[in-house]
Amino acid sequence: MTNKTGKMTSGSRSYSAYLELLKTFPPRPISSEEELLATRGVKTFQLLPVSSSS
Repeated sequence: MTNKTGKMTSGSRSYSAYLELLKTFPPRPISSEEELLATRGVKTFQLLPVSSSS
């Protein structure tokens, strides 16, 4: 994995394993807000109006 500077994170010390990871899961550009939220694991919810019981 990479951090914001594009350098390898300290979680993996093997450069070859890092390259294999990149080959298996190549990075791709994020082209929409929906894709950005999906990569962050953010779930959005739509609020429904509350019905008042009279």
